[in-house]
Amino acid sequence: MSPTPIPLADDPKWTDVVSAIGTLAAAVFALLAIGATMWLAHRDRSAAERLRAEDQVQANRDREAADQRLREEREAADQRLREERADAELRSRRERQMVNAGLLLQRISDLQPHFDLIPQRFVNGDEEMKVAVRSLQRGAQTEALALENRDATDLYQTLTNLVLSAGPGPGSVRPVSSNAAWLTRTTGDLSRYARYVRLRLSELIETGFLVDGAVSGTPGTPGNVHKDVPVLGRQGDEMWTPMLLPRGWDADTATDPSDPQFHPAR
Repeated sequence: MSPTPIPLADDPKWTDVVSAIGTLAAAVFALLAIGATMWLAHRDRSAAERLRAEDQVQANRDREAADQRLREEREAADQRLREERADAELRSRRERQMVNAGLLLQRISDLQPHFDLIPQRFVNGDEEMKVAVRSLQRGAQTEALALENRDATDLYQTLTNLVLSAGPGPGSVRPVSSNAAWLTRTTGDLSRYARYVRLRLSELIETGFLVDGAVSGTPGTPGNVHKDVPVLGRQGDEMWTPMLLPRGWDADTATDPSDPQFHPAR
């Protein structure tokens, strides 16, 4: 009796092969899906980080730009404030200057009728003349110092010194043997220099400054080096005339009948 044969395993079926391949493919697909998901997540995370970085850079730029605008606005506001203060100070200065110059013009005007008496009766003159002279002196010690223009102050103080030096008394330059011609010329010198100072003060009121050479009579020459001023003790009969005539000199001369250049209206 022959032995019974051992049964062999069944051959793999095609369905099993397909199933195995499907399982493997699914695993591979799952791995690919996981990898893709991870890559996409990484990409999205990188993109988000990049956007956050760009947003941060833009925010920094915006903040710097805002800070710069704020600084510029503050600087512009400060500049406007400085300009407004400077403008207000300039207006205040001009107002004070105009007021003080106007007061000095009035003091000179009050003395104008007495110029012919000053060289003759300075000490024993009438009370009205003395009051006018004292008023002129007060102007030299008050408003003239507040003109904020050295040349204008110098002109007015020089006029005051001429008036005080013209009459008899201490400090006078009047010659002992003064005659009618000297008295006439000195009266004319005082009147003309007073006119010159008045016109220069009017110029100061109008423009806020004096032309170059207002004191010296020569543009470019400082007044502390040379002064265009009548020398009361000089020889000769010709009245003083400024080297640099101010605007309005001829018109003002037409209002002073005592001036040799006065011409009656026709």
